[in-house]
Amino acid sequence: MKGSFTLLAPQHVAARLGVSTRRVIQLDDEGKLRALRDSAGRRLYDPLVVDAYVRAREARREPVAAPGPSPIILQRVDAILDELGIVDPAVRADLAPSIEFEILTAATNAFREALGYAAKEPNHEHGSEPPEAS
Repeated sequence: MKGSFTLLAPQHVAARLGVSTRRVIQLDDEGKLRALRDSAGRRLYDPLVVDAYVRAREARREPVAAPGPSPIILQRVDAILDELGIVDPAVRADLAPSIEFEILTAATNAFREALGYAAKEPNHEHGSEPPEAS
């Protein structure tokens, strides 16, 4: 039969939507995601309808802004720019990302050093020999 498809059980729809089976049934009861019924009254879902519901749900979601630097980093950047005497907002905006990067790099290096990591550790898994035990 050309163009045939398989109907989905509520648990399969739940897995696609990332919700509980009970929530899928609730969506049907609310008329938001209509199920078909077989002769025994079981709910079955058309995959095309489920996909349309997913697309509509995604379209309704507000975009999430990417997190920026922490307020502490921003305060430190401002303090550095103030110390340098840079007051022009455009220049400050141009320099801020580089300063943020340098602060984070220095913090990462200090953290690694505190944990005892060497600056360049040999890669023992890919051909370097481990140091000789004395």
